[in-house]
Amino acid sequence: MRDIKKEYDEIAGSLVSSLELMNYAGVTGIPIVKPGTPEVSPEGEGWVTSEGFKKTEGDGAVFGLWKVGEALFVNGSGISGVGEGGPFSEEEDQLSKILVWVASETGVKYSGERSLFSSIKNTPPFDIKTAISNCSTLIDEKIANFKPKVIVALGPEAAFLFTVREDIKEARGRFHSYKNIMVMPTYSPLEILRRRELRGDIFEDMKMVVKELKGL
Repeated sequence: MRDIKKEYDEIAGSLVSSLELMNYAGVTGIPIVKPGTPEVSPEGEGWVTSEGFKKTEGDGAVFGLWKVGEALFVNGSGISGVGEGGPFSEEEDQLSKILVWVASETGVKYSGERSLFSSIKNTPPFDIKTAISNCSTLIDEKIANFKPKVIVALGPEAAFLFTVREDIKEARGRFHSYKNIMVMPTYSPLEILRRRELRGDIFEDMKMVVKELKGL
């Protein structure tokens, strides 16, 4: 039969000993983490980085990932640019046209599924570069899972994520490399909507992506 009182005394004694050691070491309190407290990103105090997105009054960055066969399309945006419809709602139709065309040209099915990642800070100062860097670890994990042959970086935020530091106008039209994966930086679907004259450029970029996916 268990001796509950004896077990309790042993636990209490162990706790007292631990507290005495902590006090001797100069520790004056025990940190308490409340359930549900969001994890603070190690990249900076106040940043909350996670998979998914929830609109807040803060600022930061959000990324969407779409897989089309062996291609991974990544679109990025600042939180302040997210409308009431949610991330990338304004350019959804334009993006869908691009993804469906690439899927058709490479003979794969496009499911329409996406993954969202965000890094948000509720109090200034805000730094978009820090927000982008915060998301990189989670996105790298997704990339390792997807194992894409080609990554298409849509817009400057996505290009920066994959270490492209040139302006999109200068960086597009040729492949870059990110951890031994080919990256094609190009204009974001939102930029295409606002500047229709860029449609020819992104179409040329997508033809290069399709050619690479086909191994031609």
